[in-house]
Amino acid sequence: MSPRRWRLGRPQPTTPAQTFVGSAPPETGPAFFLSYARTPQSAGVLADPDSGVKQLYADLSNRVRQLLPLGAAQEAGFMDARMEAGDLWHDELFHNLGAARAFVALLSPPYLQRSVWCPMEWDYFARRVVQHQIDTTRSARATAIIPVLWTPIGDAEPPIVAAVQRFIPPPVVTPERIQLYEQEGLLGMLDVDPVAYRAVVWSLARQIQKTLATVSVGPVTDTSTDNLRRSFTDGA
Repeated sequence: MSPRRWRLGRPQPTTPAQTFVGSAPPETGPAFFLSYARTPQSAGVLADPDSGVKQLYADLSNRVRQLLPLGAAQEAGFMDARMEAGDLWHDELFHNLGAARAFVALLSPPYLQRSVWCPMEWDYFARRVVQHQIDTTRSARATAIIPVLWTPIGDAEPPIVAAVQRFIPPPVVTPERIQLYEQEGLLGMLDVDPVAYRAVVWSLARQIQKTLATVSVGPVTDTSTDNLRRSFTDGA
């Protein structure tokens, strides 16, 4: 698999929801879109600074594929690994962001405070129309956006992000592991306690499964970024 191509919400009140566009139903897209802040490569350092994200993507994709009735040609997820500062969004990113059935946001200080692309991805997905499936037990303001604590963020969470319930592992995960997740985030767990990390990844895959069974988001084909937010504090 090429390193340039990794596949493996409630609409926000500040952005009007788009109507369904195109003939393809949401189920044709990947189960989840992984949104993360890309880490700049340091000069002279060969190690991949985003190796932890790619590890999570592979692990989560494998678990999601075991939970969902996906065909061989269907993608469990999509992760873009080629976007750099100054790049233009490419057709593949537009397609998957407009067709993915859930949006997993890896929260970190760079994601919330430095990245231009992350608020654009969040905003684009949040504009898609959310519809309830047969199960209507969830709130009418349910979302297919799943914010996940990737690294500790302290008080850096802006209101537009805080308005969406952050993923917290269910009680099936031990209280000690939940506390570790809330203190260190998934990346910290990967380094500190790999067994606990795997337990939380399983819970996240189950959350994606539950989200897809509860709500659906309409596909969009808009390829303009002109009106997308460049910061999580814009218009907050």
